[in-house]
Amino acid sequence: MAKLDSSLKNMLLSLSLISFVASAVLAVSFSLTKEPILKAQLKKQQDAIQEVLPIKDAEIGKEVEIKLDGKPDAFIIYPAQKGDELVGAAVKTYSYDGYAGKIEVMVGLDKEGTISNYTVLAASETPGLGSKIKTLEERIQPKIILLLRKTEEILMQLLPQQFLQEHSYLQ
Repeated sequence: MAKLDSSLKNMLLSLSLISFVASAVLAVSFSLTKEPILKAQLKKQQDAIQEVLPIKDAEIGKEVEIKLDGKPDAFIIYPAQKGDELVGAAVKTYSYDGYAGKIEVMVGLDKEGTISNYTVLAASETPGLGSKIKTLEERIQPKIILLLRKTEEILMQLLPQQFLQEHSYLQ
């Protein structure tokens, strides 16, 4: 094979070809893994909802999204019913107070609004430290407790008003 001259034209051509091949491989990888990742995230969320609810055999109603002024993301409420009675709710909440950004938590509330359980959905903490968030709860417990209290306060202000008005069939 003949050696190419080390000219600007040949270097740009080589770099362009390598960049094109790398981007094509990345695009194909993304398209092959997009759907399985979305399915895994949905299953994780459904499992988290069942885990945090106070009554495990309750039927999950239609999700309700509540956007508050001054908050970057919405709270998502999953009401749980047994028959026609509201028995609790799972709430997808978040905090940007993590060391490396956003922490998403699914919080379970009973029908009185008391927190029954919680599970961490996603956290961008340092690999090896914050990524083991469940095993290191004693380190982040104060932040989670603060997040849960804030969520409970917000929800107890909202549930009697906006949520129950929009979903009068749950009363």
